[in-house]
Amino acid sequence: MAISPDDKTIACGCKEGGVTLWSMDSRSDSPPLWQQDMPGKVWGLDFSTDGRTLAVAVDTPKAALVRLLEPTTGATLGEFEAIDGDKIWSLRFSPDGTRLVSGHSSTARVWECSRLLAGSSRGSSSNVVGAAPRSIVHASFSPSGALLAALDWDTDEIQIWNVRDHTRLRAM
Repeated sequence: MAISPDDKTIACGCKEGGVTLWSMDSRSDSPPLWQQDMPGKVWGLDFSTDGRTLAVAVDTPKAALVRLLEPTTGATLGEFEAIDGDKIWSLRFSPDGTRLVSGHSSTARVWECSRLLAGSSRGSSSNVVGAAPRSIVHASFSPSGALLAALDWDTDEIQIWNVRDHTRLRAM
């Protein structure tokens, strides 16, 4: 689930493969703003900080992908496939909305949003977390956007990384 920055909309993904947007102002029996089928299970959702983009992590039978949607209509703005078909567990926009981090079965990747919205899916990410196989189930930027925290499912370790130079600062 994700709540829009203006607190007016909630997005919900489901394991059956769909995304639904609801108005926070509507009654409980009101219809959703829109509903869209996805080609697989939805594992992660996040609104950009300006509320103009909704990122959706989808696990399809062929590959894992992130679909960028326009929240008011559900129109697809862009899409990228996970490198090497790596499952995407989580998504989070940076505080300035220029980057998106995706937590994968084996790493965390930071994506430049302008490249994603322009339709470029390869060569637009940097491998930030982990050279060894890991399961990064959650990744999030610090409020300044300078640091990245990633939770490793296999070791229960929290890793702190410098986003700019990709150095690991510490593990807890």
